[in-house]
Amino acid sequence: MFAGVWLAIGHLASALACFITIIGIPFGLQHLNLALIALAPIGQIVVSADPRRWML
Repeated sequence: MFAGVWLAIGHLASALACFITIIGIPFGLQHLNLALIALAPIGQIVVSADPRRWML
């Protein structure tokens, strides 16, 4: 439970660091999304990293 809070704080700090530059804004937005997932992972979908599932 508390690990998610620390992960979210780390992502918020990284997001603030990314928002300093124009190029870092998209990365900062993704850090905010990751902070939300760290706090409430319920209902989120985990995507398989198995490359065989990518082929049609």
